[in-house]
Amino acid sequence: MRRLIILFGAAILLAVVAVAPADGQSNKIKLPKPVGIHSVGTMTYEWADQQRTFSYSSHDQDQRKIVVQIWYPSTNDLKAQQASYSPLSNEFDQVVCNSQLRPGFAKGLSKCPLILVCPGRGVKHCAYTVIAESLSSRGYVVAAIGMPGIGNVSFSDGYQARPDPRFQPSRGLMSGPYEKVDEFFETPTEIGRQDLDLAVRRLRKLNEGDPSNRFINKLDLSNIGIFGHSLGGRVGGAFAAANTSVKAYISMEGIAPRRARFEGLLHMPVAMMCSSGTLPYAKQNYQTLIDGRTEQVFMIELQKFGHNSVTDLPLIDPDRFNYEIEPKLGLLTSVKVIERFFDTHLKRGNSFGESLKGLDNVIVTEFTKKNK
Repeated sequence: MRRLIILFGAAILLAVVAVAPADGQSNKIKLPKPVGIHSVGTMTYEWADQQRTFSYSSHDQDQRKIVVQIWYPSTNDLKAQQASYSPLSNEFDQVVCNSQLRPGFAKGLSKCPLILVCPGRGVKHCAYTVIAESLSSRGYVVAAIGMPGIGNVSFSDGYQARPDPRFQPSRGLMSGPYEKVDEFFETPTEIGRQDLDLAVRRLRKLNEGDPSNRFINKLDLSNIGIFGHSLGGRVGGAFAAANTSVKAYISMEGIAPRRARFEGLLHMPVAMMCSSGTLPYAKQNYQTLIDGRTEQVFMIELQKFGHNSVTDLPLIDPDRFNYEIEPKLGLLTSVKVIERFFDTHLKRGNSFGESLKGLDNVIVTEFTKKNK
């Protein structure tokens, strides 16, 4: 039953905490270098929603606040500081990423496609750094959104917002029926969808008038892609269904909400990534998305993968995330799938299905756009 629990956005992972080596020494873990032509810069923002409150601390009427880390193609500034892997906490100090802190935007680039990254339940937004750096090095702007109560979120004042236990389903619930599963996740999905609305509103303000002049006219907000993981896949699907600016939506073992699936509201190409072990338990639910499609849908079976193979976590803690596929291979395979999907649908690149031919451990089934 654990596989089914993971699929619908309820991974039992509640927190990801770096553990210091027993000898007290700093064993550095270097993330794979992106292969795109651009250097990568990063900045992190905390944005409050003036219209919403959310009790994620001891204070009853906290304003809803999200953390958004942006990665972008940058100049290679030799004076720029190396970025921390976890920008607002002391966790993961042993992890070395490839980003610089606040360098200038890459010269000659404008109107870059925007990718929104929606983390899984209990997963820190920085756990998708390899994906984000790889996409940014190829000319995308990537924004990963830390959502209190859904993800595991660190704030600059030291507060840690843990996942809300109300959003952790029981094993009994996850055995079905699917209608009950969809109903259970309605509340966190709507919270996350509004968080994405907030993030895009603030990104639009940066695009129109960034005080540092870094992001002005650099983001193509009519050409948005979404990558969601687990519960983040459900959140991303809700946002995609409500926004025509989303041109491509891909998710790892998370599925768009019931209404989006049954009413054909996903008017963009969709790719569903799923590990081989989970797929037999998930086919019936994925079929509802396939049957209700109005655009292309790709089912991507990932052989030997685990639920978190798309994250940096197996590289950082291989003993805890011990999947059949070697951690670096699983992550870099995920990067290739995601890059090629967005290249096809946001940059009009080569056919996505064709581009994956010959990629080990990946089986793609394409369901073509339905004729109206």
